[in-house]
Amino acid sequence: MKSNLFRVAMVFLISLLIISCTSDNKKASYLPELAIEIPESLKDNPEAIEFINVSTVALNQWSIVFEDLVIECEPFAGKTEEELSTMDKLKLGKIMMEFMANMGQFAVKIAEMEQSVTMVEDGLNEEEAEALVVVMDTFEKRIEEIGSKYENIGKEEIDTEEENI
Repeated sequence: MKSNLFRVAMVFLISLLIISCTSDNKKASYLPELAIEIPESLKDNPEAIEFINVSTVALNQWSIVFEDLVIECEPFAGKTEEELSTMDKLKLGKIMMEFMANMGQFAVKIAEMEQSVTMVEDGLNEEEAEALVVVMDTFEKRIEEIGSKYENIGKEEIDTEEENI
């Protein structure tokens, strides 16, 4: 029973990975690393500086994880499950496990960021708070940039398959 459940889970996860993979080399180009300049009004606030630095590192790592996934899946793009060898399926399983592990680490960093921002915000004057809002807007724009870059991953192949039907 566990073996069948494992097989079903693996087939499902491999199918998700295949759908999310793309062979479009333009999508494999990495976004430039996000660099945040500490606003002058926050330069004397070690908690704010640490929050900004930790958040910047986390967002850059998140971006790299997604972009690595695109590149690693490239050899499998456009292939049906039947076209994949057992070794291909194992490679995809490994890629998926690494991706999930990286996303787990990112989730921890997000939780830390949320805690940090609350503590940082409490001790800020109006000028510092405005500066932090600018930084937070920059973080939000990067998240949106990552999302928009990858929102159509896999859709090209699905659309092409639908046109061929």
